[in-house]
Amino acid sequence: MTGEIDIRKENAMKILLATAFSVILSLSGAAFAQETGATQPDPLGTDADRGGGITDATTYLEGPNIHRFYVDEGLTTLRPEAEIRTAYLALPVTERTSLEVACDKNDDVRFTDLCRAINGM
Repeated sequence: MTGEIDIRKENAMKILLATAFSVILSLSGAAFAQETGATQPDPLGTDADRGGGITDATTYLEGPNIHRFYVDEGLTTLRPEAEIRTAYLALPVTERTSLEVACDKNDDVRFTDLCRAINGM
């Protein structure tokens, strides 16, 4: 009979440890999800206030999506207006918003014509 009680205690302890481990694991998963930045504002500036995370518009405007608006790699000659419109409309909505925010914050004269074209759409 004593052996049967010991087995019951051992099984109860295993169940208790498994439950505790499950609770700890589920809580650590929630803490990990919070650290991914999912609750932070969109770094591209598409959040509701359009203030965005774009702190340096020039850096954004020198990015990879901007080359589609220019004829040359040096970003000196804009494409014709119809091609700019086509390239702009081909961007995902979040990228269009980011581009508009960057243009709103732009101080670099190299991108004045592009931003004028984008703001006119």
